[in-house]
Amino acid sequence: MKLDVLLIVRIAALHPSLPWLARQSQALAASGLKRALSVSKLDGSALQVLLADDDPLVLGTLAAALNYAGHSVITADTVAAAVGAAGRGRFDVIVADLTLRGGDLQELLDMASGAPAAVPVLIVTGAVDRSLQAGALAAGAARLLQKPFDLTVLFDTLQVLAHRQQTVPQAAAATP
Repeated sequence: MKLDVLLIVRIAALHPSLPWLARQSQALAASGLKRALSVSKLDGSALQVLLADDDPLVLGTLAAALNYAGHSVITADTVAAAVGAAGRGRFDVIVADLTLRGGDLQELLDMASGAPAAVPVLIVTGAVDRSLQAGALAAGAARLLQKPFDLTVLFDTLQVLAHRQQTVPQAAAATP
């Protein structure tokens, strides 16, 4: 499912007075959108996600998709805002745009890796510069998704990262 499908759901939520949008949103929900976007921690609980993107449409749409799937989402539109939010909350995963403005993305990557339980960072990007992408992965990002991406790919990736984040600390604690 591409972002345009989520736009219908988001617009319908923002404008319930438009009956055709409400019907379209209900049809999408009935077709299994929520099931297709289901992600959870190992215990079945919802994810705590920090979502950072400076494109308001992408930020709003991804936040709507994550909220629709039942997750708790804090949004930020600059690196500085994301670093501030990361310092105030506990997150299962951070999703950040590679070219996020308002600071150095390395600061967010360092903060995520230095947390008591390292938080995986998923980088999403529309940038085609492969060296920039490789640099983000070398700097500590857990994964990278190229925009535009299918929402099911995003949610599958979040599932992998959330489960990895939960099992790595447990495995380290079990080692004598």
